[in-house]
Amino acid sequence: MQRLALFDLDNTLVNLDEAFQVWAEEFAADHGLGNGAVDWLSVRPRSAPMNTSIC
Repeated sequence: MQRLALFDLDNTLVNLDEAFQVWAEEFAADHGLGNGAVDWLSVRPRSAPMNTSIC
């Protein structure tokens, strides 16, 4: 049996922006966070690195 790995790095196979928006809405609803959390999650481009330093 051959195995296949499929990577979509540029939104050509799956609209990742739409998928992320749906996830953010479901996540906020499940955790009672409201629309402000959805907006906050959606502001940072997912391609931008996250700041992991602790001040």
